[in-house]
Amino acid sequence: MDNLYVSAGIVACIFLLAKFIEIRFISKSNDEESPNAKPMKNALRDAAIVFVSYILGHFIVTQFNDPANIIISGKPDVFTGSPGF
Repeated sequence: MDNLYVSAGIVACIFLLAKFIEIRFISKSNDEESPNAKPMKNALRDAAIVFVSYILGHFIVTQFNDPANIIISGKPDVFTGSPGF
């Protein structure tokens, strides 16, 4: 995908769906007064962290993986003869 924010949004939504499935079906808690009393609020916060982490990770990878700045084609322009002045 070309759009960074759409990709980050999709990853965050997939994470949120996985977290929702975990809360509802996998880790059913019989205690209503558990320390994690607001699981969906925490899941939304975690999804926002995943969104920002994806954007920052993409930024870091593009900073180190930019082939336009690394590969130089042709001969370098240097002064190798006698000066003409």
